[in-house]
Amino acid sequence: MDRADRILDFLLAVQARGERTVLLTIAAVIGTSSRAAGTHMAVWGLDQKCQQYGVRRCYGPEVIGYEMQNGRVTAVKTDQGDVKCDVVVIGAGAWTPKHWEWLGKGAKLDLKYKDGRVAKDHDMWTYWRLLEGEVYLPEGVDFRTAQDRDSPVLHVELMNTPVVTEDGREFPDKHFYMYARYAAERVGAPGIQGGTIPIKIGGKADVEPYGHLNDQYQADDWFADYYCATLAYLFGRFKGSRKLFKERRNGGIGAFTPDNVPVFDWVAPNAWMIADSNHGFKMIGVGELSARHLTGGALPDELKPFSIKRYTDGWTYGGGNSNCPWV
Repeated sequence: MDRADRILDFLLAVQARGERTVLLTIAAVIGTSSRAAGTHMAVWGLDQKCQQYGVRRCYGPEVIGYEMQNGRVTAVKTDQGDVKCDVVVIGAGAWTPKHWEWLGKGAKLDLKYKDGRVAKDHDMWTYWRLLEGEVYLPEGVDFRTAQDRDSPVLHVELMNTPVVTEDGREFPDKHFYMYARYAAERVGAPGIQGGTIPIKIGGKADVEPYGHLNDQYQADDWFADYYCATLAYLFGRFKGSRKLFKERRNGGIGAFTPDNVPVFDWVAPNAWMIADSNHGFKMIGVGELSARHLTGGALPDELKPFSIKRYTDGWTYGGGNSNCPWV
């Protein structure tokens, strides 16, 4: 049985028990032996499996809040009516802070660390603006491992290395940080997608319109030169790649947790939250672990480090020396 089928078994088990579970976002496990997968096709494949098993999927309604009673969610409110439920699984990405608010949770909290420090009145959620783009692969060049597999996501940070373009222009105020992944599905041709350190916005942001549609959140003009300079520095095969940068709108924001580490936990007696802190598709394996727990199993050890109790119980994760919130 593959991992996607296990997710479907979870859905069927819930259905068999007569529970009304609202899955706002299904995080499933679909991958390959190289640990790489195309995001669009993976989610499409999951949708097809759900359809085959008779799982009801509802696309289009907008969630606008929750009906609460004694701290529990009794219904999910949508613009097309309320949906009664016994359990809610929330995987809302950049919209997570809004769901947090609907659950009656506070926007601020005190963070307790292992060394006894307390950071008072810290934002529960912080928005960062993403700086990302895509580059076509040069003719005859690939981005695969020595075993001829799709490469996993690569993050590189150099502490004392300037970013200099191939024609000698330097970015004196920019730190050297880049990430890249093979993304032919997204680019529309053999290519890579990646970015650099996002820019902090703060505790509030206009999430919609999202991504490429929002003029506020487009990558800065300097980004293409910067990113291609990092590629050329790290990979000889990408020298001269600036002319292959895909010129289009690239934008988006993410909602990060107080310590930039995901939260996978019950945030209400019957509301399970998958807050990925903008780690995105690479966290897709959390779906299987969550399903294992939601179908009656003990909390998997792999999820225990991501408890939301860490902030109040004194084991908030401390910052490292990276300039990027993902590390």
